[in-house]
Amino acid sequence: MFIAIRKRLQEREEGFTLIELLVVVIIIGILAAIAVPTFLNQRTKAGDSVARSDIRNAAIAAETVFTETGSYPATVELLGTAGSFKKSESVTFAYFGSGATYCMSAIGAPSTQVYRKLHSEGSGVTAAAACTTATS
Repeated sequence: MFIAIRKRLQEREEGFTLIELLVVVIIIGILAAIAVPTFLNQRTKAGDSVARSDIRNAAIAAETVFTETGSYPATVELLGTAGSFKKSESVTFAYFGSGATYCMSAIGAPSTQVYRKLHSEGSGVTAAAACTTATS
């Protein structure tokens, strides 16, 4: 019997057992379960930030056009050409303008939050319903 034990000790087997491998896989799974929702939440926050940034940039362009011409542009295309505004690719942007006022709204993918800015609300960008006319 001592000979068999001594022989096993001398032959020292290399490698991992199945239990050790399963424990490592379980630990990696737990870490992934913690990290994935956090990552998705950060993507949503990034979409919100891009949408708010686009609205602020469009408002600056609209005010620039107003300063130069005395009225706000009627469409987002005019806002882009006259006021040098270019929206981000991941943003769904709506702009309604008239001579004296404007309303703009944006949604940044993958977020579903709508941000809006009315000329009458000053410099604030608020979470609200999308614009349908220049005053709503």
